[in-house]
Amino acid sequence: MGIAGSKYLVKKIRNRILAFTKSYLRLNLTGGEISHIRAGKVKFLGVWISAGLHSKFSQRFGKVLEKKKKVKERLLLQKKIKEGRLIKIVRYALLKSLKGMRAQNIDFLEVRKKVEALKHQILQIPEFSYD
Repeated sequence: MGIAGSKYLVKKIRNRILAFTKSYLRLNLTGGEISHIRAGKVKFLGVWISAGLHSKFSQRFGKVLEKKKKVKERLLLQKKIKEGRLIKIVRYALLKSLKGMRAQNIDFLEVRKKVEALKHQILQIPEFSYD
């Protein structure tokens, strides 16, 4: 029997199988040998079995990690796109409000306050929220 798990789990399963075969099937079996596949070759039903270089478990977990990485990248890209949209809207509104004004007449503190207020209003729109 091959089990992917800790040695404690293997011993527990082996003991339960021995108890089942003894009580329900009235068979007296020996405990069998416990060996780790990575320790080398294992003889099972007269056949020598050895682990390959690449385990399917690492590939499976590698795929899971790759999917998580793709999701994180997608979320980061969506956040960058939203930030880009926000900057475009603020820039457009700022240029529209400053149209026709000369550089000497612009109060930059007032402009900064307007920009921050505009950003706050835009972030209230569900499409632009970062939640």
